[in-house]
Amino acid sequence: MQFPYQLAAKGTYSLKNVRLETGFEYDEDEVIMTKTDLFSIEIENGKIRAVKANDPTSDALDAKGFLMLPALRDLHIHLDKTLYGLPWQALSPKRRTVKDMIAYEQEIIPKLLKTSVERAEQLISLLQHYGTHFARTHFNIDPT
Repeated sequence: MQFPYQLAAKGTYSLKNVRLETGFEYDEDEVIMTKTDLFSIEIENGKIRAVKANDPTSDALDAKGFLMLPALRDLHIHLDKTLYGLPWQALSPKRRTVKDMIAYEQEIIPKLLKTSVERAEQLISLLQHYGTHFARTHFNIDPT
């Protein structure tokens, strides 16, 4: 399956105009603002090799001033119950309690199983595209 989200570059490459946090501004003892500045970053085999003063004239991928963050971690996700890739559904007022949700899942999970692999792959691709590098997934184990 082809995913719509792909890495922009692999191997060794450089980024310019990368915004990084450099410190804080305080009002007495309270942090009131984050200080940032632009930098050039060298990447090798998926790891930062060097952080240098920004060189906006370099022949590097332009990060356009976006903030660079560490990879994100999703510590609670249900790949088996994702509705991602299906038509949007409004939240139902009929599913307010745990008992209501269990009954709903017993009804919907057999239908979801038909496309669960494809939807899980699409959701993983989406997570990776937005910077998630670790996902702790949960799934149901029951007769359904």
